[in-house]
Amino acid sequence: MMYFEDREEADGMEVLLSSPRLGRTEIDLIPRMAAMNLAESFPVLITGETFRAIGHPLKSLIGEGRVCAIQHSEGGARYARVSVSPDHSKLFVHHLRKEAPPSANICLVEYKAIFQAMDSSTKLAFLELGMNGSSLGKLQIRLLQDAGASKQFCLLCSAEVGPSYANTRLLDVWEKDLEKEYVTCGDYEMNTGLGGRAIVSGLGDQEEYNRPWLAGTVFGFLLWKRVAGQFCILTKNNPDMVLSAPSFGMVEEGLNILINAIKLCSCIRDIFIIDCGMVLPSHGDKCSVFSL
Repeated sequence: MMYFEDREEADGMEVLLSSPRLGRTEIDLIPRMAAMNLAESFPVLITGETFRAIGHPLKSLIGEGRVCAIQHSEGGARYARVSVSPDHSKLFVHHLRKEAPPSANICLVEYKAIFQAMDSSTKLAFLELGMNGSSLGKLQIRLLQDAGASKQFCLLCSAEVGPSYANTRLLDVWEKDLEKEYVTCGDYEMNTGLGGRAIVSGLGDQEEYNRPWLAGTVFGFLLWKRVAGQFCILTKNNPDMVLSAPSFGMVEEGLNILINAIKLCSCIRDIFIIDCGMVLPSHGDKCSVFSL
């Protein structure tokens, strides 16, 4: 495809238009330029510091479902929907998919630019549960920063390197209704419990052992490489026990969604992770990227 450049004036500022190999018009916005008006005409690509600088127009576009993150790779572009929490305090960056946004009036944000704005000391992921085509709600999981399993979990929530937990079923409830109850999930390969191999090395090196048996703790069978991508979530507190398995996260919000689903559903495998991704951290009521 022929590559060409042209220059236009927008609100008195020069904007570089280009037609890249992906065939989508890109606009390298100058900070503080109003994205709203541009997005009404053609796709807009926001890069670098511009993402921080145009908070309020971007807020409106996110609320309208008109913002996607874009990742460029050798296999072509992939897109991650960006949405906002009901209280407008957090951004959800959904897992990457090959499907392009359905609307031409879309604002594209460089995928890496979003995560450069994240607090490097902690990571927050989400899993959205669903059953019979309906959403049950999101679990938000805080991850240990240095654990290899945390990195793997983030990659499988974001689909940054390919596979993801999206559209995988919950596998089993162990010790149901007892104080040792926990759920297994995450067979992204076979969806049967027999797959879900590790996608990163060094699993088990930095995870925490012998933690208190607390509801919401996320752990895995990290030394069994064939299923090391699977994970488990404790659903009950047991003060008389410690968890000897390696743990790498804690459900911060939404554990009640999982607990209620277990109680109401006769077959745990009817419950799916219908979506997953990463959550941009907030400080108080403010998002670290821009004020929502």
